[in-house]
Amino acid sequence: MSEKIYNLGIIGYGGMAGNHKKQLDNKNVRVQLKGVYDIDPARMEAAKEQGFIAYESREALLNDPEIDIVLVATTNDCHKEIAIDALRAGKHVLCEKPVTT
Repeated sequence: MSEKIYNLGIIGYGGMAGNHKKQLDNKNVRVQLKGVYDIDPARMEAAKEQGFIAYESREALLNDPEIDIVLVATTNDCHKEIAIDALRAGKHVLCEKPVTT
């Protein structure tokens, strides 16, 4: 069994992403939050203050070879495109809510 620690990138660092971060802090899991991307500069600043990388773009996060998993925590109408882009980048994908059309 592998003991690899997986690096997580979150796209959409709002309320639900914060809840996921707390779960990572409270559990003995093999996932660590490496960085985030959000369109809101205040959320990006909050991520930096918490010690995470604040990627300058979604593409920069997806192109980071150290990111293994992408958590899509944006509004539902954005999920499909982001999830497809992350899969094309070779990442594992977790989607916060169901994809909508």
